[in-house]
Amino acid sequence: MARVFFLFNRLHYFLLIEEGAIIISREILIKYKYM
Repeated sequence: MARVFFLFNRLHYFLLIEEGAIIISREILIKYKYM
């Protein structure tokens, strides 16, 4: 049970990092577009 929770927690953390990277790259693209 603890092992499943650990794997789920890692997956959630990975998804958060990926979502953050997408948001950051989108902001950079917007900044370049309006420069």
